[in-house]
Amino acid sequence: MTLTACQQQPAYQEMKEELSKNLSEINSTISKGYQQKEEQLSNLANSEIEKLHAVEYHVFELGKDETTAQHQEKLNEIGKERWDCFFIDKTSEFHRVYCRRTPKSYLRYLSRIPNFIP
Repeated sequence: MTLTACQQQPAYQEMKEELSKNLSEINSTISKGYQQKEEQLSNLANSEIEKLHAVEYHVFELGKDETTAQHQEKLNEIGKERWDCFFIDKTSEFHRVYCRRTPKSYLRYLSRIPNFIP
């Protein structure tokens, strides 16, 4: 049995077509992935920008029958969560405490970057 270039041509052509098809599918998959990442990045950026101008509020009550130590423990607890208490409404039964904070945003740290670059 003798092989010639003519006999190998159809197999080569099929391999070439299959390879071309596979490369086309890979390219399409990569393009879709980039589009999805671009959309995710855009959504993340918009979310971070919205956080720059947002303020969150938290209201809770401290009972008048609680001790100063209990009040201090509660205030330290919410302080760890970055709440800043700005007003206390005193009633006959309890103290209503109003707190606020800005949402965490990576954009807030941009102004500090020059301090870390030599």
